[in-house]
Amino acid sequence: IMLVMSTGESGLPHPNWQENLKLAVKLQQTLETKFPTLARPISLTSSNYNESLTTGSLLIEFGTDANTLEEAQYSADMVGQALAELMNALT
Repeated sequence: IMLVMSTGESGLPHPNWQENLKLAVKLQQTLETKFPTLARPISLTSSNYNESLTTGSLLIEFGTDANTLEEAQYSADMVGQALAELMNALT
């Protein structure tokens, strides 16, 4: 999987993008602890993918053209487990 984070430098203004990045870093750390090598490095881009609409937005890409559908679905299950653990820890 890969987390794609927008700074909004090209497109709609995104003044709170660092807050979304903080969440992405926490998720990345959780994934690395639970499932080493599952996640690629966070991709920081100037594009805007509607992450500016609300604080806490994330864009997560599952699989590539080199993965099977089953592999992408399995990685989604692992990300769900990591997200649940992270959300429980934040509350």
